[in-house]
Amino acid sequence: MDYCRNFIYWRVYYCLSWLEEQGELIMKNYIAILRSQAGCDYTIGCGIKIHEISANTIQDAEIQMVDLIRDYYGDFSNIEEYRINGCEIFEIGVIKDVDVEWYRNEHLKHLKHLENIEKKKIEQAEKDLLAKLKKKYE
Repeated sequence: MDYCRNFIYWRVYYCLSWLEEQGELIMKNYIAILRSQAGCDYTIGCGIKIHEISANTIQDAEIQMVDLIRDYYGDFSNIEEYRINGCEIFEIGVIKDVDVEWYRNEHLKHLKHLENIEKKKIEQAEKDLLAKLKKKYE
């Protein structure tokens, strides 16, 4: 079974290498999340660093991440201040910018609409009360 798995692995590796040589391998986007407990005060996001990576394969992204850890975090140092406790790499399939301003404006329009509905309800209740009082005192 291991022979088959190794054969398939090397065949895929060979195909990817050939595509890379031909310039046909498409770069993909990855995000690496590094975790460190050192100096953490347990606030949200404490001890977490996020890095963007462009690579052909997730294995290439992993190699880039290891190099980045060596360069910026002290060569896998045992010094607690620089120690990385974990790293996860995620492949990004689609990147979409969200137009936050549009959503904010839509939300404000919705709030204004709700405010107008509330005003109309209050006006109607006041008119009903006025009509009831007129009827009572006339």
